[in-house]
Amino acid sequence: MVYEYWQAKMSDPFYEHPILNSPYEYPRRHWEFDPDGQPTQRIIESRRRAEFITPIPKPRKRKAAPDQGRLVFDEGKGLSTEAQQYDPTAVINEVRRHVDAWRVLPNQSDWHVTPETARLLEHWRHHRFSGKRPFFCQIEAVETLIWLTEVAPSLGKTGNIFLEYLANANTDANLELSRVALKLATGSGKTTVMAMVIAWQVVNALRRPASKRYSRGFLVVSPGITIRDRLRVLKPNDPDSYYASRELVPDDMLADIAKAKIVITNYHAFMLRERMDLSKGGRSLLQGRGAPIQTLETEGQMLQRVIPELMGLKNILVINDEAHHCYREKSDPDAELASDEKREAEENNAAAHVWVSGLETINRKIGLCRVLDLSATPFFLSGSGYAEGTLFPWTMSDFSLMDAIECGIVKLPRDDKRKVRVAGPFTVESLSPHRVLGVDENDELIDGVAQSEPGYGPELDFAQMILENLKTAGVQQAHKDDKIVFTSLTPWPGELICAEGRYTEGSSEKRAGILIGPEFGTVNKPDLVAAAKECGDAGFDILIACAFNYDAHSSEFAKLGHIPILKARMNADLHMADDLRNNGKGNIFVIFGEPDIDILPADSGMIKVKVNGVDVFHPNTGEVRSDGSEGIACWFIDSEYNEESFFVRQAYFLGAGDPYSALKTSLKAEINADAWATLNSDTSRPFEKPKSGRIAVKVINHLGDEVMKVFRA
Repeated sequence: MVYEYWQAKMSDPFYEHPILNSPYEYPRRHWEFDPDGQPTQRIIESRRRAEFITPIPKPRKRKAAPDQGRLVFDEGKGLSTEAQQYDPTAVINEVRRHVDAWRVLPNQSDWHVTPETARLLEHWRHHRFSGKRPFFCQIEAVETLIWLTEVAPSLGKTGNIFLEYLANANTDANLELSRVALKLATGSGKTTVMAMVIAWQVVNALRRPASKRYSRGFLVVSPGITIRDRLRVLKPNDPDSYYASRELVPDDMLADIAKAKIVITNYHAFMLRERMDLSKGGRSLLQGRGAPIQTLETEGQMLQRVIPELMGLKNILVINDEAHHCYREKSDPDAELASDEKREAEENNAAAHVWVSGLETINRKIGLCRVLDLSATPFFLSGSGYAEGTLFPWTMSDFSLMDAIECGIVKLPRDDKRKVRVAGPFTVESLSPHRVLGVDENDELIDGVAQSEPGYGPELDFAQMILENLKTAGVQQAHKDDKIVFTSLTPWPGELICAEGRYTEGSSEKRAGILIGPEFGTVNKPDLVAAAKECGDAGFDILIACAFNYDAHSSEFAKLGHIPILKARMNADLHMADDLRNNGKGNIFVIFGEPDIDILPADSGMIKVKVNGVDVFHPNTGEVRSDGSEGIACWFIDSEYNEESFFVRQAYFLGAGDPYSALKTSLKAEINADAWATLNSDTSRPFEKPKSGRIAVKVINHLGDEVMKVFRA
């Protein structure tokens, strides 16, 4: 997602004081913007309206009028056609008006909700939280869902207007699914909203097992492995579970929450997989002259693999995270796209088809009570058959990025012209995780890797491509003498371990289990633990993990029992393997060892950090030794690490020789030698002990590889 960076002078009130409202109270003021999206510096004493263009749902029943064409109204953007009309007036504002009026009713008997729902509402609104308190926008999102589920059906014609609108929107766009979307700005805490929704559903489902409004079975679907791993806090038995750690339910309801059945997966798990690993020749041999043999799993087998815990339940609630990737493509013969746009649209539609088809299968086979979509951008993508950027018509609430900025939840992005930004070797690009290596919902590799003869069999997949480059390039460390060169690299039929690599250590041969991470995603510590256990069971001497990214906790994990764990970071050039010559040159797989760091006491009860070097594995001896700090290009400290994001509070550049000559040229200015001397240090300036109890240190070597380690202080 790309945010617009506005240009402004320091004297502008909007940029000086953008926050107008409390994050915990109803937003009663907002900044006015002109038609070009620029601030007028005027504050409006009311809440900002939701203004979007959305497809108008066709009514489910309409009297036939074969000889009369439908009137086409212009919504102001020229998008509407007879086949699909659009409306610039979002239904969100009307829903919001009714929820606002319902929220302030003083008498609970007028709320038209169950006693359990009323108790949760009181808890979220008035409980004295010892830690993080829910934001107003989080409570409002859940209130909107509660109002549509429990309140609107009891309001007669008033409520039926919105329920009928939702039904029409789903019939028109989703067919088999009943969906409701809640729009929340990035950074406003969608995971907390999910936990609140789950809590509300469970406590009601346990007391009303026959009701179709509530469920104790939940399927949380994310677009990628990284997001999926962050959602583990939704499970009641997780050590950091939000229900207890964030006090989202009264203590006596925690036992109810523990009875919830929650499956968290990424949508790729819905793809039907091969039950037999056959080469092209093997398939032809088995098939003979008969009909094509069916080796794909059935829909029932897919469900048993993805949601075994939910198979005995009915009325499951699905929660889609980043739900703008999930939609049913609509045919649009008039759409004209350039070649690159067409390619992007095809990729979007392929991913969306897998996601929505998987949900439709679950609905047919088991039954869904509702699909709840959460996204900061619930807009149709290019090639969806709808006008790109128009709002999902089943979106019922909105808390925008500007709302989040005005409430102090998200910082205002800003371009400071007084500062010069220099791109260097540590500048990276992030790719959306539309495609992932063939791993199941537990990040386990599905297929073993088989070598193929040139010109025979299927095209190399991602894992095969990685192994071929790994065999040629080996694994490079900080010193060339420490390079691991494989004498052989063969497939291994494991769960996570996909290949066996052999290399020489001194005069003996060693066996390494190879783990390959996702093509677009992150390897986390549980992956490494499982892979190391598998290596130990198979008699390997070492685990070598190859991935583009590792999570922060992985950097702390270097050994399991007698199995050393080497984490090789793959060069981003492998994303373009078709254009990359596999000649063994270049640093394609690089191991950057564990940083050797001391936390030292300083004056006045403060502390400081000293970087001694980096631990490096020496394949010739099998030892792990600490190298000096000369292998470090730069290192950073977050002296108040919040376990969510790394914020650079101190930065040091050790370099080698004169690393700043190029920087001087780029800045076109002389650098104060005394100022740089304070940054060219392996020991930090003293700082106060963190209130969070944790500091994080990030170290980057001369190849641009980085590792982060978290310490308690």
